[in-house]
Amino acid sequence: CMGAGFTPHITQTAPQIQTHISLVSAGLGVALVPECAAQITHPNVTFRRLSDLQQGGTTTMALACRKDDRNIITRSFIKVLTETPA
Repeated sequence: CMGAGFTPHITQTAPQIQTHISLVSAGLGVALVPECAAQITHPNVTFRRLSDLQQGGTTTMALACRKDDRNIITRSFIKVLTETPA
């Protein structure tokens, strides 16, 4: 937003993507959601790809897992993530 020259006026947040989309459908603003959320159909909601992210914008993600998780799939996934260059 700052790169586009404005500061958003955030009046409400939601813990779930579906809730964000429902708020948009009710006319309560806009929401930034992952591209996969565009598969959710909802009345009065249109999804648009943010093409400017390819021009220097970034996004940050985190992985949450239990500290004591010994599941081989979890450990392998973490290994792949930490060894993959950003």
